Amino acid sequence: WLVCAELIPLRFRQKGCALTTSANWFMSSLIAYFVPLIAASEATAVYFAFSVCILHSLIFVRSYLPETKGRGLEEVERLCERMYRSKEKRGRIPTLAG
Repeated sequence: WLVCAELIPLRFRQKGCALTTSANWFMSSLIAYFVPLIAASEATAVYFAFSVCILHSLIFVRSYLPETKGRGLEEVERLCERMYRSKEKRGRIPTLAG
């Protein structure tokens, strides 16, 4: 919830928060559906799957999310735009153009 509220630029915030909320609900429903099925076959698989998700989340947070402590919304927006542009130039983020 903090990522969509703080890091999505103001001009995209409404659609961005709707998209992230939908993705959150979708993933939560997948977890609610599949965990009992996996746990019935083997309990350790559930813990392994969650540990892989946590590892991917840690990599994502370290790679793409800036520290926003003590910064205003306008400053955070400028910081995110700079980060996005620098990663776009290095080819780490796909663009719509081209």
